[in-house]
Amino acid sequence: MSQSAAANPAIAILGLTIATMGALTGLPIFRPVPTSMLSAGAAAGGLALINSMGQMTGFLSPYLVGWVKDSTGSTDAALYLLAGVIVGGSLLALRMTRTLRV
Repeated sequence: MSQSAAANPAIAILGLTIATMGALTGLPIFRPVPTSMLSAGAAAGGLALINSMGQMTGFLSPYLVGWVKDSTGSTDAALYLLAGVIVGGSLLALRMTRTLRV
């Protein structure tokens, strides 16, 4: 967050609310994607891989933010990096084709 958002709690809460809304909108469509594009056995493996990557990200990203803050004195670079990863994942999801595999 910028310095002005940190100084104003209303703006900070609004930003966090919008970010949470964006993060939670993908949950209802998360499960059907692998099962509609892969066979039953591959879908189970795909869901396991996706869940494993999500768990690793949830564990490692706080360490990344802490390491960047210790190195630079600010969390801005780490948050920009995490935002870039989210944008990259979104672009990859938009490039998926809808061909069914049976």
